[in-house]
Amino acid sequence: MYDFILGRPRLVIALTLLIGLLCASGAGGLQFNADYRAFFAEDNPDLVALQALEKRFSRADTLVMAVAPADGKVFTLERLTAIRQLTDAWSRLPYAKGAASISNYIEARSEGDDLLAEPMLPDDLASADLAAIESRAKADERLRGGLLSETGDIAGLYFYFELPRANPREELNAIGDAVRAEVAKVQAAHPDLRIALGGILMFDEAMQKQLLRDSSTLYPLCFLVMTALLYGFFRSASATFATLFAMTLATAMTFGLAGWAQLALNPASLTAGVIILTISIADAVHLLTTFAAERAQGAEPRAAMAASLRINGRTIFLTTLVNALGFLSMNFSNSPPYRELGNLVALGTVLAWLLSVSFVAAWTQLWPPRVSSSALRQVEFIKRFIEWVMARWKWMLPLSLLLIALLGAGVMLNRFGDNYVEFFSKRVTFRTDTEFINERLAGMQFIEYAVEAGGSGDVFEPAFLSNIESFSAWLKQQPEVRRVASLNDIAKRLNKAMHGDDPAAFKLPASREEAAQHLLFYEMSLPSGQDLTHLVDLDKSAIRLTVLLNTISSSELEAFDQRAQAWVSTHWPETMKARSSGISALFAKIARSNFQSMGSGMLISCVLIAGLLIWLSRSLKLGLISLLPNLAPILVGFGIWGLTVGKMGMSLAVVASLTLGIVVDDTMHVFSHYGAARRRGATPVEALRESYADVGAALWVTSATLVIGFSVLAFSNFLLTVHLGLLTSLILALALVAEFVLTPTLLLWLDRE
Repeated sequence: MYDFILGRPRLVIALTLLIGLLCASGAGGLQFNADYRAFFAEDNPDLVALQALEKRFSRADTLVMAVAPADGKVFTLERLTAIRQLTDAWSRLPYAKGAASISNYIEARSEGDDLLAEPMLPDDLASADLAAIESRAKADERLRGGLLSETGDIAGLYFYFELPRANPREELNAIGDAVRAEVAKVQAAHPDLRIALGGILMFDEAMQKQLLRDSSTLYPLCFLVMTALLYGFFRSASATFATLFAMTLATAMTFGLAGWAQLALNPASLTAGVIILTISIADAVHLLTTFAAERAQGAEPRAAMAASLRINGRTIFLTTLVNALGFLSMNFSNSPPYRELGNLVALGTVLAWLLSVSFVAAWTQLWPPRVSSSALRQVEFIKRFIEWVMARWKWMLPLSLLLIALLGAGVMLNRFGDNYVEFFSKRVTFRTDTEFINERLAGMQFIEYAVEAGGSGDVFEPAFLSNIESFSAWLKQQPEVRRVASLNDIAKRLNKAMHGDDPAAFKLPASREEAAQHLLFYEMSLPSGQDLTHLVDLDKSAIRLTVLLNTISSSELEAFDQRAQAWVSTHWPETMKARSSGISALFAKIARSNFQSMGSGMLISCVLIAGLLIWLSRSLKLGLISLLPNLAPILVGFGIWGLTVGKMGMSLAVVASLTLGIVVDDTMHVFSHYGAARRRGATPVEALRESYADVGAALWVTSATLVIGFSVLAFSNFLLTVHLGLLTSLILALALVAEFVLTPTLLLWLDRE
């Protein structure tokens, strides 16, 4: 095969371009999915539970709006008019099915012998007693922490949408543009109002915006960084172009094939391109470095590349195989975006290898890169550095092992800590708005419980309502809880109104019939676009209980839910269950399960990689020795993360598998050359000198490129991507140190004559 490539370079390049363009042309079929549900498999039991809850009750994607006057006075004619204008705008918003605010809030109260259920704000605001309305609103428990802040200085508006999901990107853009247009009109007339936007729809829109932003900024930035690094090493336009073209074509082919397969990209899988751009450099650099060394000794281009392919061919094939295995192990993840990320990068790794041994090799025959004195100087520097390390191995090795033990112990300090609001940096408006709403108005983090009452109408049974009431009372005593909302809130308020607003009557109705009649009267009074299907299902056989929480981590939310389930098991009848659901609960549960599943994948990858290293070095002892410099950077990286950050989210579960294959890449090159030299009779010192002279400079360049390339991800505003890039860069930097310090000192100690 190599003879064909080197003998017919023009044909090889033409075929490569033809096949590459055919594959890449599928990129037009790529879709983008910004729905948070993309992070969960279709058969994920928690997602299934959420879908069942939404099917049982009403599913509506929510947009929350907080209206905050600068002086904190909501109940003035001007501010209430603005709130009404915003509330009524729901009818002009695409896919909207209703809105709720103090403007259309139905207040149940008595007036003499009459029971009234009518809007709190009358049609004629100018002649209304606004002071009396303010007093009643602040005293209404159902308003506090939802449609009105606890102190009454901020009003909340809730808009409900039902999206067809035929084209999520256009649908989200249409809603976002329409909402902001309505907000702009109100703010133009009332410049003292701060209007913050939050909710699930804004979360999805923020994800979509970051996905598009990353695709338009990270890739050009990564490309520029790679260009500068490669030219700085090769000092050759021909070598730089060949490498850049190969890795760009590998990336384009990967996404093109994904497009042909109609894959929908999301913020996690989108990073596959940057990763492929980064790791695909390694094969070409190894080939071109050896090619340059052979040319420096007077070899012709064909002989130089033939020697490079002979020396590096088997090793770069095996490193490609190991890389692909490492990325494919991400299929153990419980989150589809990270499985897709692993599969895309594994595919891109194989394509990059094929392009390196075909396109890059053929390119050197037509436009041979000149020998760079800079590259040769780096080779000499590596030789001197390895001599320095070998001369001091007796104290460097124990010091290295001590540092590994000390820093690796920091792994125990890591805690699960995903919070979907913190998926975005503070530069993103969604996060600042949501934190404002969460702090000043309502808890944007919540968990929901669907509770079955039994048959039709059984939610009105006094025993059932009493059990819900005791559970609600217990929930309100928990430090994480800000507010609890359920059917009981309405039932108690209606019972009070039916008894002349007697405060002593603010309790649950005494009979099933009474509770049912009260609710029927209230439902008939609701304006168009409002109903109670978010609290009780249509046949009145189950209710939804919503718990608004303070800002807590996923592990804290998981612990809270476990306490709640334990309380239910102890205090409720066996027939009553409370299945938790909601976006916060979903992300909390998948974070831990992702770590557990990826642990299994990591173990299997280690076994496979150990077997390959033993086979490659032709030595059980050398293969086992190689495991330490491969695993130590991952252990120390997670340890340093624990000592500095201490919070582990869903995205970091895949870092160990992602980095393992890349770290092993360098080790395989060293051990391949070292094992071959030892079999020829070289001493450990001679074998190390030969190995690092052959591959040391290429290892340095590829490792530096990987570290800087993954660091580019830190420029994203999507913090799952940022953390993935930072921790991966840290581990790869540690791997570079391990390869030039730990590996040679270990071999001098364990592989003695």
